[in-house]
Order: sequence, then structure tokens, then C-alpha cells
Amino acid sequence: MAENDRNRPRIYTPEQVTQGEVILKQPWQRAVFVTGLAAAVLLPIAGLGIYYFS
Repeated sequence: MAENDRNRPRIYTPEQVTQGEVILKQPWQRAVFVTGLAAAVLLPIAGLGIYYFS
């Protein structure tokens, strides 16, 4: 009987699956985070620009 319980998919409530929040306490942590976000957006744009205009 215990094996049947293991094979069933688990059911989670909305409270159990809420995502955490990003906690950036130090100024350098914020700078690294924002730089990473900017790089994730700007590098692909620059790469496409080089690819299409070269």
C-alpha cells in the first residue's frame, strides 16, 4: 500500500509553490544582479547586430 502512495504525483497548494524573492542586501550585490540582467539583454542584441550588419 505504501508503494502506491509513492507512485502518485504530489499535490501542492498554491502557498507551497510560491516563488521566493531576491534579497540583495549589499550595494555590490545589486550592482552584480543588475549588470547580469543588462548583459542578458544587451549581449544577444549586440550579437545579432554584428551578425546581420557584417
